[in-house]
Amino acid sequence: MVFTRLLVGLDGSPNADEALEQAVHLAQRFKATVVVAHVREGHGKGRRTSDAGELLQRAQERVADAGLAVETILKHGDPDTELAELARDVDMALVGRRGRSSRADVLGGTVTSLIRIAERSVVVCGSKPSPMNSCAVAYDGRETAQRALALVARFASAGAMPCSPAPMSGRDGAAT
Repeated sequence: MVFTRLLVGLDGSPNADEALEQAVHLAQRFKATVVVAHVREGHGKGRRTSDAGELLQRAQERVADAGLAVETILKHGDPDTELAELARDVDMALVGRRGRSSRADVLGGTVTSLIRIAERSVVVCGSKPSPMNSCAVAYDGRETAQRALALVARFASAGAMPCSPAPMSGRDGAAT
């Protein structure tokens, strides 16, 4: 099996909900376990922890209703650091493009940081889940592009989708 465990970071935002839906699609394709995590900043107590529990409970029900195995995790601390740590034990992490407080036209701060520090692949989900039947990989030869290409090759090798790299040109217009 190509992907056996998928991590989804939830913060209560609509984009995080879409990341959960994307994880359900992928988990059904690969018969994977969905690990749903919520990270409260600081040492949460009281109402916020209760709200987090409800958020995780709804996510657990959604994944279980899809016939998939699910695990839930509630952590306290810095969201990007905690999610990066949790991602070490999964094949891929999925997050929404932005959280509840981010501007609509930019990636959220947690997402931007997670992409930089996570040791596993991070899929940033938009506002609508994709069936992921095909993909394009922008390839410029850098290490990060090579890792992206390797991830897509894993999908393709499982018969999950066809893929073609798209060469990118450098600043001077020459292909790299």
